[in-house]
Parts: sequence; structure tokens; C-alpha cells
Amino acid sequence: MSMIIPGPDGRPRYRAASSADAYEAFAPKIFPRERWLQIRGLVREKYSATGLETALQEFLGEARFSQALVHCFVPTYDLLSQDIHVFDSAQSTRSSGDDILMRHVVRGATAAPTYFDPFVMGPPIFDHKRVLVDGGLYANNPSMLALTQVARHYADSDVLVVSLGTGRTPAEAVSENGQDWGLARWAKPLLHIVANGTNKVIDLELQHFLGSERYFRFQVDLPEECDLDDASPERFQDLRRLGEDLVATMSNDLDKVCSLLKRP
Repeated sequence: MSMIIPGPDGRPRYRAASSADAYEAFAPKIFPRERWLQIRGLVREKYSATGLETALQEFLGEARFSQALVHCFVPTYDLLSQDIHVFDSAQSTRSSGDDILMRHVVRGATAAPTYFDPFVMGPPIFDHKRVLVDGGLYANNPSMLALTQVARHYADSDVLVVSLGTGRTPAEAVSENGQDWGLARWAKPLLHIVANGTNKVIDLELQHFLGSERYFRFQVDLPEECDLDDASPERFQDLRRLGEDLVATMSNDLDKVCSLLKRP
């Protein structure tokens, strides 16, 4: 989102590298390391959204979704309607009632259940009330969703999909045959099956429809399970190293993407 905000010269206000730097700076405030929060998380949301909203205010400011430099889609899920809701920057330019602050879009799209309260939108922020949670619950890999939106708005266009993963966690080793498992035993394997299985299906579908010259997936395998809220300096160091290793390993594909993007 940071790279679609216009700066004073009309170009992106931030570079891609700014996203990683900003997250490393703000994450300790968003996910404070306090032991009592582990207990709090058993009965209510684990963190106050104050740190997250402060970071979004500082980074995104008062920029509105209609100001996006490119056509942008952001998936969320609305608990009130029990349906998906995809924010569309082009729709924001056509309807003032749909034109909201970018930081509000991101707040709703990152309201991960158990970590933050859902984001409640309504007048004057939005024309009607919505209770939004993380769109990653159903679009953890939003590539296929993006492709359907492109097909809807830009029929017969030349499509290039570049999908950036955030790290694939290893599955917990299973030495049993799954007999007589109850909810407690199935809970963790099910989460991994749903997330990993859905991502793999989307990957296969896009490879089939677009081929290796029009679809690129950049994903890194994490050596160990990485908690979403681990904002320790050691974790950031590990993640940066993994990212650098991925760039080195997939440099040929990155060169292809750059070449295709530069083509008139």
C-alpha cells in the first residue's frame, strides 16, 4: 500500500525497501513483548490496535484510496454481511461514499482475529456499517482474486502476475495415523492444511492458466514456525537473511519480471 501513495512530485512517496524498514521500526510498538498479553489473548484480543493505528497514521497519513497511483484491490471479510468485501480504488474514484482513507482500508484488512479487534466502519468513515477482519482468512494468496478482478475490468489485456509470499511455515511432523483425533489434536494440522492447501491450489491454477512466462511466484520456506507477532530483532535479522537468499536463488526469474515490466 505504501508504494501507491503519491508524493509531492506525483511519483510513489515510498520505495519498496521502505516497507520492510517501516515494519521493523513499528512492529515492536504494534506487538509489544509483554508476558501478560499471552494471558489476555486467551479471553480477548491479544493487542490493542493503538500501536497499529498510530503506525498507519504516520505512514499513510490522510491519503485517500482514490489517490492510489495504480488500480488497487484490498480483500477484507465483513462479519455483518458474512461475505467478502474487496476495496476497489477505481470504485473509490467514482463514488465519494466509497472513497475512504487508505489507513482505514489497511486497518480493516489487517484485523487478524485474536490479535486485533475487528475494524468497525460506518458513517462518517463509510456510507454503511461494516465489521471488517483480515482478508487473508480467505485470500491468504490473493493472486487468483486479483486475476479475476483484472479479467473483469481489463478484458483481453496482456496479464503478468507476480505473486509475493510472506513465508511458508513447515508443517508439524505427524507420526500418528490420525485415528481418534479430537478438536484439540486436529486444530493445528487443520490450519496448516487449509492455508497450505489453498495456496498450492492457487499456484497450480495460475501456472495452468498463465504459464511460466506470465506467472511468477516468489515464496520462501521458513526453517521454523514463525509467530505473526514475533517482532524481536533476531526474527527480523532471520527474515531479512531469508529474503536476501531468495533474491539470490531466484535472480533469473526476477530479471525476467523486470524485463517484462519494462517492455513498452
